[in-house]
Amino acid sequence: VSPWGSDVYVAVDHPVPGTETVTLSGTFITKAFEGPFRDIGKWIREMDTVVAGKAYETKQHLFYYATCPNCAKVFGKNQVVVFSEVALLADARPAVSMSRPVALSFGLA
Repeated sequence: VSPWGSDVYVAVDHPVPGTETVTLSGTFITKAFEGPFRDIGKWIREMDTVVAGKAYETKQHLFYYATCPNCAKVFGKNQVVVFSEVALLADARPAVSMSRPVALSFGLA
């Protein structure tokens, strides 16, 4: 758990001994962003706009950091995928059809 109250999850493809493995499930809209970590507020606002435009509301945002800060410096790119867990707005028809549900497995770091 970070000092800011966040949980840190690491993507895994099988259970890792000595860690708690959790599976995230739900309906998500995703978008990849590139830029410095300080842009996270801008990415959240943009995702909220995208989600609202599809007749959904955001329940929470999850962030997948494709590169660590040191790797981002080496490669010159910092890529982050924002997973916005969504719920259909009351009395709304979605503007996008969702494909099959996705379950993501992560080890709690």
